[in-house]
Amino acid sequence: MRPVLLFFLIGVIFITALILIEKDNFLNLINKYFPFQATIIETLPLGPEKKDLIQENKEDFLLPPEEVEIEEESTPEEENSFHPEIILTEIQNNIEEIAERIDSLSQEVDDLIEESQFTVEEIPQADEEEPENKEEAEEDTEKEEIEIGQGVGQELCERVIGIHPLKSMVIINEVAWMGSFSSANDEWIELKNISTAPTDLSGWQLLDKEEQIKTIFKGNLIPPGEFYLLERTNDDSVPNISADLIYTGSLSDSNEALYFFNNNCQLEDEVEANPDWPAGDKSGRLTMERSSDLSWHNYNGQGQNGIFGTPKSENSLPPTPSSGGGGGNGGNENETPTPSLPPPKILISEIQTASQDSVKDEWIELFNPNDSPVDISNFSIQKATSTGTIYKKNFEKENTIPALGYFLIANSQANEDILNLADLKHSSFDLADNNTIFLVSNQEKIENGKDPDIIDKVGLGEAFSPEGNPAPNPKKGQSIERKENQDTDDNSQDFILQSNPTPKEGQAPLKSDATPPIVTFSPFLSIQTNPSFLISWQGEDPIVESEITSGIEGFFLRYSQDKENWSYWPSETEYSQENQYNFQGEDLKTYYFQVKAKDKAGNESGWAEIAIEINTLPVVINEIAWMGTIDSYNNEWIELFNNTNSGINLEGWKILASDGTPNIQLSKIISAKGFYILERTDDTTLPEILADQIYTGDLGNDGENLGLYDNSGNLIDSVDCSSGWFAGDNSTKKTMERKNSQTSGNNSVNWSNSQEPGGTPKQQNSQYAP
Repeated sequence: MRPVLLFFLIGVIFITALILIEKDNFLNLINKYFPFQATIIETLPLGPEKKDLIQENKEDFLLPPEEVEIEEESTPEEENSFHPEIILTEIQNNIEEIAERIDSLSQEVDDLIEESQFTVEEIPQADEEEPENKEEAEEDTEKEEIEIGQGVGQELCERVIGIHPLKSMVIINEVAWMGSFSSANDEWIELKNISTAPTDLSGWQLLDKEEQIKTIFKGNLIPPGEFYLLERTNDDSVPNISADLIYTGSLSDSNEALYFFNNNCQLEDEVEANPDWPAGDKSGRLTMERSSDLSWHNYNGQGQNGIFGTPKSENSLPPTPSSGGGGGNGGNENETPTPSLPPPKILISEIQTASQDSVKDEWIELFNPNDSPVDISNFSIQKATSTGTIYKKNFEKENTIPALGYFLIANSQANEDILNLADLKHSSFDLADNNTIFLVSNQEKIENGKDPDIIDKVGLGEAFSPEGNPAPNPKKGQSIERKENQDTDDNSQDFILQSNPTPKEGQAPLKSDATPPIVTFSPFLSIQTNPSFLISWQGEDPIVESEITSGIEGFFLRYSQDKENWSYWPSETEYSQENQYNFQGEDLKTYYFQVKAKDKAGNESGWAEIAIEINTLPVVINEIAWMGTIDSYNNEWIELFNNTNSGINLEGWKILASDGTPNIQLSKIISAKGFYILERTDDTTLPEILADQIYTGDLGNDGENLGLYDNSGNLIDSVDCSSGWFAGDNSTKKTMERKNSQTSGNNSVNWSNSQEPGGTPKQQNSQYAP
C-alpha cells in the first residue's frame, strides 16, 4: 500500500499546485523535477477544465523519444492497459528519487504560490520586463506618468546659482527621505501653504538633484495653512492617509536636493543634503520636519502606524537641547555632554589669499580681544568643512596670543616681509577662493571622530557659509579685514575688502558708508494670466574700497495704475526686510511697481520700476475656417488674436486638438492687439494674405476640441466644439467668428457666422461685439 499512498500524496500536491500556480509555472515545475511523470499527467483526475488546459500544452509534456520506450504498433487493448501498469511500475522504480525531491518541490511550490499572489494583487514592481509591443508600452508609460504627476509636455525648471528661494506661498514642510521600518522605499514628501490665500499648484514643479523625481503639478489647489502629501510609487507609503499625488523616483541618503519651483520657474523652496540631510534619522526612521523659523529638526514624538512623522498635520515641536535632535543620520542624541568651560574667544581678523607677486603669499591674522593672553596650542585652522583640515596637527606648543594682540599664520613659501612677521609658518598652508575658514579648538575631538569646538569662521565668495552671507573673495594684493574687530552673529558680513593689507597691525582708516544701495526686481513676466501673483526683488550695498559697508536696512514698495495714486507697502513711511509681496490685482488692468532700498547708514537708492499687465486671456483663438474656402475644402485656416498691449513671443506655444490632430507648434511673435494667421498645408489658402505659420492636419467637419497652450504647458484658451462647431457654414463657406475676445471660447453664444463667405482674416471680426 505504501506506493499507492505516496502516489495519492503526490497527486494531491500536483492538483493543489495546478489550482494555485499559473499554467506555465506548473508545467515547468513538473518537467524540472519529474521528467517522466510529465507524460502521464493526463491520467490524473483533474477535471475537464484542467485536462483541456494540459491538452493545449501537451507538447511541453512530451519526453524525447529515447526516454520513453513505447512500441510503435500496439493494440487497443494494450493501449488501454498501458497507463495503470506504467504508473505503478515507474513509481516503484523511482520511489527513492521522488522522496529525495519532495522537499525541494514543496519549497518551490511555496515560492511560486507567493509569486502568484503578488501577480494577482498587481503590486507595482520597481523593475519590469520590457513589453514586446513598444508602442503600447510607450502609451502605457505616458498614461502612468500622467496619473502619477510626472512631467509631461512641459520643460523642466533649472536651479540657478545665486537665486535664493522665495519661501512665500508653499514650502517643503516634511520629508521622509529615509523611508519607514516596513520599507526603505516608503518615502514621502509633505508641502504646506504658508500664505493667506489658496494656491493653485498647476504648472509648479518638484525636482530632485539628479532629476529622478520630476513632478509637475496639474490642477492641484492647497487651501491656506493646509498640507499636500506626495507618496512614492503607490499609496501605501503612509498607511491610513490618502496621498494627494503619487510620484516616482527615489531620494538618496546623501548628496541630494529637492527643488520646488512655481509656475514661473521661480525657486519657491529648496532643501539640500550637502552631504547629509539637515535633519531626519535613518536608524530611527524619524522624518525631517520644518520648524517655525523654517529651519529643520527631527520628528519628536511617538510613532503611529509605523510612521515616525506628522503627515498632513502640524509638525512636532523641535527637541529641547537636552534631548538632542541633530540632523543627517541621527547624530549623538543619547550622549551625555561632559561639562566644560567654553574656550576663549579668538577672532579671525584678516585674510590674504595671494599677493600681486605670488599665490604663495597667503596668510591669516588672528586677534585676541581678551584682556589676558590666550594659549592657542590646542587650536587649528581648517577649511571648507570641519573635517577638511589645512593643518594636520595642532599649532606648535606654547603659542600664545597676548592680550589685545595679533598672531600671524603664513605659508612657509611666502615672501620675506611676510615671513619676518609670521608667528607660525606652515608648508601645508593652502587657501583658496570660495571657501570657508574655521578656527577650532580641541583637536583631540577630531581624532576621536567628533566635531571640534568652532571658535570663529569666515566664508569667502560662493562658499558654503553657515551664515549664508559670505565675505567677498580678495583679489591679488587685497585682503579682507574685519571691521574694527567686530564679532557679530553674521560674522562674514563683518569683513570688507582692504587694498592695503595690514598683517599684525590695526585696521587701516576707513570712511563711513556714503554709497547708496542698489535694488532690482527679480525676473518677471510682464503679462500675468492670474490676478494673484508674487513680486520679488533684491538689494545690494556695494563694496567700495576703504569704505565701511553698512548693509541693507530695508525696502519700500509702492504700486499704482496711473503712477499718481500710489498704494504703499508696508506703509508710506516704513521700510521692511521682506523682499517679496503677494499682489492681488484685477483682470485687464496694468500696474506699475516701484521699489527702493535704504542702507543702515541712511543712504537711499533710486526707484526701480516694472509694469505688469493682468490678462487671463492674453491670446485667443479668434476665427476658424473649419469648412475651407470656396476654392477648396482643404483651404482651412485659424486666426489668433493678442488681447494685450505687449507683443508676445509664441515660441513653445501650441494649438492641440483633443484627438491629437491638428497638433501645431507655434513660433514667432504676435504683436500687441495683433492677429496671427495659420494656413493649412501651404500659403495658397488665403492668396491675398501672408501666413504667419503653415500647419498640417485637418479640422473635422463634425467639430473639434481645440486648446491653446503656452510654453509652460498652461491652457490659455479653449474652444470645445467636440459636439459640433458653434458656428460656420460648410455650404456658404462663412467662417466661425468670435464675438468677444475677452469672453470664454467655450461659450457657444460667443460665436457666430461671418457676415460674408471667407470671413475676416487678419481683420476685426464682422460679428465683433465688445
